[in-house]
Amino acid sequence: MTAGPQNPYAPPAGEGAFHPGDDVAGPIDVDQQLEAIRPTAALKAAVGCVAISGVLAALAALQLWDAVILFGVVRFVPYALAVVGIASIVLSLKLYRQRVWAAVTALVLWAVSALGCGLWFLLSASSGFVSLIALLLPLAGALSATLSAVALGGCRRTAAARRRLAAHGLDVDF
Repeated sequence: MTAGPQNPYAPPAGEGAFHPGDDVAGPIDVDQQLEAIRPTAALKAAVGCVAISGVLAALAALQLWDAVILFGVVRFVPYALAVVGIASIVLSLKLYRQRVWAAVTALVLWAVSALGCGLWFLLSASSGFVSLIALLLPLAGALSATLSAVALGGCRRTAAARRRLAAHGLDVDF
C-alpha cells in the first residue's frame, strides 16, 4: 500500500533519465527535442548561399548561351551550369528541411563546381571573355560548400531528434 496518490504520468520505476547521447531509450523532453529541430542561423545561411549559387550558375548558363558561340568540348559548359543551377535550387529546399543527404550533396556539388567554375573563369578570361558572373561563381560555390559543411552537424542533430520523437510516437517529419 502506498501513502498517497501516485503520479500516473511519472516514468516507470527503474528507468533512468534521458541523456543526449541516448538514441531512443528513456523518457524524452519534447520541448527540448522540438528546439533541436528548429533551423539554426548557420543552416539558413547555407540554404541562402546554395540557392544564390544556383541562381548564379543558371544565369551564367543563360549568359553563355546568349553571348558566345562555343566549339568542341566546351560547348557543354552552359548545359552543365544549367544542371548545377537547377539542382542547387532544388537542393536548397531540401537543405532547409534539414536533410543530412542534402547537406552532403550540396557540399560535394559545390566543392566540385567551385573548382570547375574557377577553371572555366580562367579559361574564358584568357580567351577574352570576362564576366562578373563567372568571377563570382567560384567564390559563391566555395562559400556554399563551406556553409553546407557547417550545416551538416545541425542536420545530423535534427535527424537524431526526429528519430527520438518518432520512437515515442510523435512524428514530426515533413
